[in-house]
Amino acid sequence: MSSVNDRSEYLSGHPSDGEWLRFADGEVTVPEEKKLRSHLAACWQCRSALEETQKAVNACVQYRDTVVKEAYPAPPQPWFDIYREFDRLDEQAASQSWFARFSDWLTGAWTIRRTSYAALATALIALLVWQSWQLPAVQAASLLRRAVASAESKPAKVRRVRIKTRSATMTRVIGSPLQATQNKELEPIEALFRQANYDWDDPLSARTFQRWRSQLPSKHDELVSTVDAAAPESRYHRIRTTTDSGELIAASLTLRASDLEPTSGLLEFRNHEPIEIQALATDQEPALGSTSIVSSAAAPHSSPGLVSPEALAQPATLHDELLVFKALRGIGADLDQPLEVTRNGPAVEVTGIGVPAERRQELHAALDALPRVRLQFNDAGSASTPQQERHLSNTGTAASPEIEQLQGRLESALGGRAAFTSIADRALESSDDLMARMHALRRLAERYSTNIEAGMTSDERALLAGLRHDHASAVLAQAATLQKLLASALRKVAPKVDARPAAGLSAGSWQGATEQLFNTSRQVDLLLAGTLAATPAARPAESIPGDLLARLADLMVQAEGFEKMAREVQ
Repeated sequence: MSSVNDRSEYLSGHPSDGEWLRFADGEVTVPEEKKLRSHLAACWQCRSALEETQKAVNACVQYRDTVVKEAYPAPPQPWFDIYREFDRLDEQAASQSWFARFSDWLTGAWTIRRTSYAALATALIALLVWQSWQLPAVQAASLLRRAVASAESKPAKVRRVRIKTRSATMTRVIGSPLQATQNKELEPIEALFRQANYDWDDPLSARTFQRWRSQLPSKHDELVSTVDAAAPESRYHRIRTTTDSGELIAASLTLRASDLEPTSGLLEFRNHEPIEIQALATDQEPALGSTSIVSSAAAPHSSPGLVSPEALAQPATLHDELLVFKALRGIGADLDQPLEVTRNGPAVEVTGIGVPAERRQELHAALDALPRVRLQFNDAGSASTPQQERHLSNTGTAASPEIEQLQGRLESALGGRAAFTSIADRALESSDDLMARMHALRRLAERYSTNIEAGMTSDERALLAGLRHDHASAVLAQAATLQKLLASALRKVAPKVDARPAAGLSAGSWQGATEQLFNTSRQVDLLLAGTLAATPAARPAESIPGDLLARLADLMVQAEGFEKMAREVQ
């Protein structure tokens, strides 16, 4: 039907549709009914429209009575007087005791829906309470992650910290191989750190605090922000973590809010006195290369430096040389830089050829703190790395038809050209990293033979074992990466897979095992170059997938054995 306004515009002077509907329902007043009946008698248009409306209403009523009623079942009982039922319930309640009425109320309230709502509300309240308990832990973890990220984004530098107990105060050099030098007066404190799994080599850092905190089975965190009274613009965050497990039962770390740099710490060991650690400002730092230990009753200048002038006049030792290699390992300079390390009289000379200016600064930061090191650079010549990166997307070598067919099968196995190119680049990069590590390991094995190692002190053997284990862990990781990237695809394209078991290490010494692992790594590198980088190969293309799969298995087994050997020695 059209609206009232539309009807009025179209049939000017005629009653509206709403008036006719009220008329048909008998809802108009007597004067209105007389007026409408008078109009009907004179207007055939309205009379016809009203008749059509009545027919439609009659059809609706007939549909309800004949169709709708048949479709629905009969009501279970007739309508009753609700007010009479209310009166009956009131009389019943008045005759019951208070306890009975309360029981009935509980029974009515204990419905599934109401129980669900109550359980949901209880869970929300418990969640809010739990979040309030966990908030300090979440904030502490987040602040530590930010502090670690901030420290890792800055270049490494030599720092000095003051460690204070009730009986002594000592100053240590951090971030330099000099800190590995032993002193009997430090051994009891170092032993406490080792037992608590707290890094003695870097005791005042967000990374050390984070590692100790993350390995605790149970802990409680507190986070407090403070303002320096002497400098109100300086704000600090102090994280304090307590635990019931381990030798270290409480530790706190204070971070400067502006750059999240650690400024102080406090360690509370079980059944021992607390140890305070404080970062030294520039004007508080002692001379380079000194680590002083001063008793609380002694004068500040009564103790000499750790390395005396008489000791510096003696010839450089294997220990001094290994400290240099440890420092180079710390910045990765033993992998990518053409450096020559030699002992010459009282000094360990480190010579670099064609080293970039930025890398020179890093080398100075790592080596200048060592009292016996002489660092020099030679610009005659250009720097070159032991392994040159090879990427499939950049190679211009034309592959043989057989290699192209092999690469096509590998593309199908890997899901297309784009996936093949990506995996090939990653595999070649991992192989480059693997060979860089193996070259570094081989240089150590050739430099420190079994005869030389037999004459080392325990400290020297420990330094060498640390270098070896670091390389062994990286070699194992690269071997696992190559296995994960390529093994599945190679099995799909290899016409015949060698069923022999993988060849493990057979050498008795780590030097001999290094040579065996180097040869296996080299075979894998050559096969990868022939398969992925189109480097000419000395074997038929159809045998390469099976050979590469077998060599990868050998590499994985040997890398695991070598890493286990290095870990046990360390």
